[in-house]
Amino acid sequence: MRDFYQRIATWWQTLLIDIASNRTQAQLVLTHAGVIKQLLGIICRLPKESNQQNIFSIGYGKLICIDIYIDDSDKAWPRIVF
Repeated sequence: MRDFYQRIATWWQTLLIDIASNRTQAQLVLTHAGVIKQLLGIICRLPKESNQQNIFSIGYGKLICIDIYIDDSDKAWPRIVF
């Protein structure tokens, strides 16, 4: 589980850097609920050791929208949109 978390966290940071540096307008990511739960846990800053990502219930085929705001110093800030 630790390796799974690390792969997602590394991918997420790489994506944020890419979005910020290229000022990308939109990205579509297709994945399964396990990755989505881990990603939501990262964005919400849940402790990675606690496995609290199970508090999220992701239904089959559901869409999760995350807006990324780029500030003046090119830092990316995610926001979950419900």
